[in-house]
Amino acid sequence: MPAVFSTLAGADHPRLRKNAAPRQKPAPRPAAAQREQRATHAARQKEMDDDVAKWWADTQSTAKHLAEKYQKKERYFYDLFFQGGAHMVHSREAVNPYNAFKHEKAIENQKNGVKENVEALHEAHHAEYQQLSEEEKNELVERLRKEREENVVLRRDTPKARAQDVANTARNITQLITALARRVGLDAFFCLFRNNPDFAMEPYWWFSNKAVEEYMPIATRKTWNTGEVGFKLEAFAIAGCDALNLLRTSKQKSDWLKAEIRILIKEKLVAITGNPDAEIAYRWFEEDVVQRYDIVIDGWCGIPFDNPSAASTSLAKLRETVDGLRSGTIVFRKLTLAEAAERRKKWEADVAAGLVSAKSQKERSDKGVPRKRKHAEMAEGEVNGNGEGDSDADDDGVTEPASRPKRKPRRQATGKENTMGGKANKGKATQRDDAVTRAAVAKLKAKKVLSPATIEDSGDDEV
Repeated sequence: MPAVFSTLAGADHPRLRKNAAPRQKPAPRPAAAQREQRATHAARQKEMDDDVAKWWADTQSTAKHLAEKYQKKERYFYDLFFQGGAHMVHSREAVNPYNAFKHEKAIENQKNGVKENVEALHEAHHAEYQQLSEEEKNELVERLRKEREENVVLRRDTPKARAQDVANTARNITQLITALARRVGLDAFFCLFRNNPDFAMEPYWWFSNKAVEEYMPIATRKTWNTGEVGFKLEAFAIAGCDALNLLRTSKQKSDWLKAEIRILIKEKLVAITGNPDAEIAYRWFEEDVVQRYDIVIDGWCGIPFDNPSAASTSLAKLRETVDGLRSGTIVFRKLTLAEAAERRKKWEADVAAGLVSAKSQKERSDKGVPRKRKHAEMAEGEVNGNGEGDSDADDDGVTEPASRPKRKPRRQATGKENTMGGKANKGKATQRDDAVTRAAVAKLKAKKVLSPATIEDSGDDEV
């Protein structure tokens, strides 16, 4: 049976939610029921252990059969099954005396033209090794160590060696992930791309599940081309992982640097205040930032401390500010209570002296100018929808404010007698000609009531 490894406690026990209801304590069970449950569990566990032991015996038998068939060791197939065949064993630093002894014997046989494998060397010279003293064994170790130091094999940095190194590393990664997916149950993908132009290779993609690659357009909500994404990542890496080097014009670079300044300042402000909604106010920085959060900004360099949109397009100054924000030269610092009180006192004195202006709201440009009403008042006696006016207002001659006019229903033409021809009225003001209009005109002429609406008549009294 292989060794049994225990899992982490955090992964072995489910977590409880903070607001979860308390678990109810199970009701006590009789001793007889508990004994029966333990017996059932023990029988089930024994049956499972027997099945696992049989499984392990079958695995060992299969590994032994494959080792004999392909002339390899059983451990090779164990590694292939449990680790996916990944070999990442480093060379040993300690030197075994027996290995040093066999090394010298192998060199002697090679000079004499005798070829012996490791097993033959062991059978032929093992008795000789047993008769060596500790001092002689230590001398063997020192001679082998010195020989290794003098004959260090340097890796030739050639394009072919690089390609082989990439291929071997990619194979080990895929084998490790495949074995991990078999043991744990997961999917993964990775991309290998170069970051310098000295080595020629195309981006290498690998997906443990082809469906993951097909899902990428849905996940990104855009057109996903795996090859195109790989080449874009390669270009970004060769450019020094700096998006600024991928831009062409000076305007694009300055806009990108200004946006980067806004993002970095926002991140630093949120980090020191703990408020994710904190905003940097350049115009009222003293009141909205310094006095509100008791913080100041130190080490500012590059462009003047103002809205980045108002800064010049000098790439050197903008880059200096970005580098300062990234390196930590420009930082927000928390004020002590004494420093905050002293700074507020100085600011109030400057406001009183007129050196600085306090935060205020901008006045309207039309302050003091009378504004027009949204709806003009309607004069008394205006005709309503059915052609009847207010008789009391007409008799008394008193004008009252009219209410908000109502939208009149759309009139439908009833015939030629109610419409006026376009040719006859060409060049004249348009006038309605229906029963309602004629009644209104007659009433206005009889009572001499003025109306804001000008109604033209033809000069005769016939309606």
